Amino acid sequence: MVARFHQVVFSQKTHPKIMEQEVRMSKLKVRPHAGDVFHLNMGNKQFIDVLWKVLKWEHFMEQGEKILSKNEFVVYQRLMGKYRETLQDQINRVDIRLPHLKSKGVDVPVALEIFRDFNRKNLQRRKLH
Repeated sequence: MVARFHQVVFSQKTHPKIMEQEVRMSKLKVRPHAGDVFHLNMGNKQFIDVLWKVLKWEHFMEQGEKILSKNEFVVYQRLMGKYRETLQDQINRVDIRLPHLKSKGVDVPVALEIFRDFNRKNLQRRKLH
């Protein structure tokens, strides 16, 4: 399963439009803790790429929990934990400042929380609109 994850996420090239579409459909929410998010390019290709990889990581973890025995899943968690650390490092390094801020060298300190919203009320509201 770990080898399959590596193949799907790191070896195969997925079209950026497909990645973007899957990220948009994933119910991810971005909430600022500090700073102004209006200075950020949330459509940054690197940012979308890493978010997509994180979503795939979650999917593989869910599948592993369903398929593997408890002992096997513990080993799987340790192996996949290395990928999680790598993805966290990648997402922290992505520069998502707007291009005009990058070119001027303007630093925009922003702390973001990225999470999935599984609130049923929100899902019902989305279906109505």
